[in-house]
Formats: sequence, C-alpha cells, structure tokens
Amino acid sequence: MAKNRFYYFCELSGEFVEVKRTLRQTFGKSLWAVGAVGCLSALSLLRMGNPTADPATAQSVRVAAENRALRGQVGSMHARLTSLAAQMKGLSERDNQLRAVVDLPTLDSDTRQAGIGGVSEVADLLHANRPTGTAPLAGIDAAIDQLHREATIQAESYRQILSKHEANEVMFRHLPAIRPVDAAIVSGFGSRMHPILHIVRAHTGIDFALDRGSKVFSTGDGTVAFAGVHGGYGNCVLIDHGYGYQTLYGHLQSFAVRPGQKVERGQQIALSGNTGLSSGPHLHYEVVVRGVKQDPMNFFLDDISMHEYRQVQAEEAQAERTGGKPTVSMD
Repeated sequence: MAKNRFYYFCELSGEFVEVKRTLRQTFGKSLWAVGAVGCLSALSLLRMGNPTADPATAQSVRVAAENRALRGQVGSMHARLTSLAAQMKGLSERDNQLRAVVDLPTLDSDTRQAGIGGVSEVADLLHANRPTGTAPLAGIDAAIDQLHREATIQAESYRQILSKHEANEVMFRHLPAIRPVDAAIVSGFGSRMHPILHIVRAHTGIDFALDRGSKVFSTGDGTVAFAGVHGGYGNCVLIDHGYGYQTLYGHLQSFAVRPGQKVERGQQIALSGNTGLSSGPHLHYEVVVRGVKQDPMNFFLDDISMHEYRQVQAEEAQAERTGGKPTVSMD
C-alpha cells in the first residue's frame, strides 16, 4: 500500500517539493508536545479553581479556620478575665467598708493580692509577650491562678466579717444600752451635796424618781453577780454583762432574780424601794466598765424607752411563735 506523500510549494523554484519523513515526524512531535503542555495547563487551572482537590491544601485550609476560631475564643476569654479582675477589685473595696462597719481592720492591697499583684497584674499577665493582632494562651493560666488566690482571700474575709457581725450582735445585747426604768432623772453623775450626810461626795451613778414597788429592768444581757444588801445601797442587784461591763441597781424593795441567774435586756430584776442610805423612794443606777464607774448617760440609746423596748420584745416573741413579722417599727 502506497504511503501518503506531502508536498509544499517553494516560491524560489516555483515548484512543489515533497516533504521528507523526518520533517513530518518532527512536526508531529512538536504538535504532541504543544498539546501536552496545554492539557497540563488546563489541569493546573482546574486545581487552582478548586484548591481543596489537593488533600494537603484542604488540611491547611481547615487548620487555618480552626486557628481563627481559637483566636476568637481566646480573645473572648481575655476580655472575661479582665472583667472578672475589675469586679474583684470592686468587691474588695466594698469588703473593706463592711470590715470597718463590724470593727475589723481593713485589708491592704498586698494582703488581698497574696503579695503578687492584683487587677493590674492580671492585665499584665494576660497581655505579656502578646504579638500584635493575636490573643495567645500564654498568661491565661497565670491570670486564673491569680484570680483564684484573690477569691480565696475574699471568701475568708467574708467569713471573718460574718463571724465578727455575729459576735457583735451578742456583745450589743450585753451592753447596758437602755434605761432601767421609764422615769425622770433627779440626780446626775458626778460630785454633789449628799442629801442625808450634807457633805460633797462623788455620786457614782444616776437617780430615777420612782414610787415604791415600781418594776426595775436589766439594761443588757448578763448574769446576776449579786443580789442582797450592800451598805448604803441597801438592797441591790449587780449584773455582770461580760466584755468588762457591770451594772448596779440600788435601794430596791425586793428581788426578782437570784445570783448566778442569766438575764436578758428588758427582763424584770426587782421592784424599786427606799432601802439603804436613801432620802426617799428612788432607783440608784450605775455602770461600771472594767472596774471604773462611768456616767450611765453615755450608754443610753435615748431613741427608745424601756416601755418601747419591751413592746418590741413582745412583738418579736409573738412573731417567732407565729412565723409572722413584728408590727412595731424601729425607724
């Protein structure tokens, strides 16, 4: 079978000249090469249009997306920790106010921050060595530890405040803070002319004008240390309130308590009289603080009388029994 022949026109000779085989082969190979390059280029363009077609590239895309999400979460954690540090500072300020109210010494910043810095240090820990535009995990653990230490100290301070408040409530109930009777004061504390001896003597208490048989009440919680006759006081009661406080009630007609008995503020302890060195029926009342006799007027809460106090007591007792609320306001 005859092979196909190829000719081309030569302008120089003006004749058709046969194309040799080697030229045809070279031309064919060139066309094949050009086609191959075109195919490769097309495949490359397809891959560029769909980068996830390459498993390695798809993994890189997923990792980048996860990193962006993590940076957002870490940034949010930074903001929350910074806010917590600021709230902790506010709590410490209010805590010191409460400590002052219950008569506890305030805590300085070094004590509150466990000696290693406070809110400013938390901020420093969070932003230490932080590259621009990033929110690294470095510093978050340290900041959390710092806030945990401060919270532990704050919790202990609250425990101390509550304990001191409860102790103060007990102490306040023992203080001789109200008048023993609702009556006029006829003789005050200090030097005076004695009504019977007619000489100037120190009057170590105050005298209330009372009829015989008037009820006399304890001015604070305590224990009856003495109930009997004692010199010029005649029949008298001595109550030990603890905390260095004692009260004495003199010239009594009779007793309603006995030595060693526990009494509460507002509880009846005696009836007034005219016993001992007395010019007429009255109650002599003294306040002794750590062995020194003080002016009882300095301890009275004049915004409430004994009658009002006993009414409040009765209302509170009834409320406790019935589960209701007192009807008497202390405002």
